[in-house]
Amino acid sequence: MTVKIVIERTVKTDQQDELLLLLKQLRAHAIHQPGYIAGETLTSVDKPGTHLVISTWYTLKDWRAWENNPERRQISAKIEPLLTMNSAFSSSTSGGRASAVAAAGAAIATGAAALTPNSASSALTSSLRSSRPEVLIHGGISS
Repeated sequence: MTVKIVIERTVKTDQQDELLLLLKQLRAHAIHQPGYIAGETLTSVDKPGTHLVISTWYTLKDWRAWENNPERRQISAKIEPLLTMNSAFSSSTSGGRASAVAAAGAAIATGAAALTPNSASSALTSSLRSSRPEVLIHGGISS
């Protein structure tokens, strides 16, 4: 089964640009990691300074390898001082590997987001907007 990792970070509004730059650096490294499928960064429209990073991995083991990667740790160390509260992490499983690949392929073909929110997360995502609407797929495909 695939796994989605959701990380919520909050910074002062005057530090959002710095945070987003560091998040882009993380994503640039993550897309080359084994097991990475897709990622998205969302910025809250009603909670200034709050950002969600949602990434999808083939396995929790793949995510854990990235979580402990020295490059990730180095960039994360630059993020921590910007935060007004500790990052909140959660992980959830979704359909099997084949369904994640099929969803990503369909998204590329239609230009839609790679993974659509389910009913449990739709209330949360309704107050967020994507700051980078591209789809990033392991293997270098993007739209």
